Amino acid sequence: SDLEQLLQRHGDDLYYYLLSQTDKFTAEDLSQQTWITVIDKRHLYKQQGQFKFWLFKLARNKLIDELRKQNKHLCENDLGVVPL
Repeated sequence: SDLEQLLQRHGDDLYYYLLSQTDKFTAEDLSQQTWITVIDKRHLYKQQGQFKFWLFKLARNKLIDELRKQNKHLCENDLGVVPL
């Protein structure tokens, strides 16, 4: 299938990009989340653009969201800050 070809072509690059930014568990999780988003949002992909660029943009957005979530939890836990 097309998805299998995309996974074979870009899966390792995506995972190692995420691994370079975070830990193994989070990289695996975000990689899976990114591929789910590719499936869900495939209608938004513009064929004239490079797929790998779109894929990494999705992954980067997920990474930023995850880091913000982790940082919020760290701040709340370490400082005893109660979220508003």
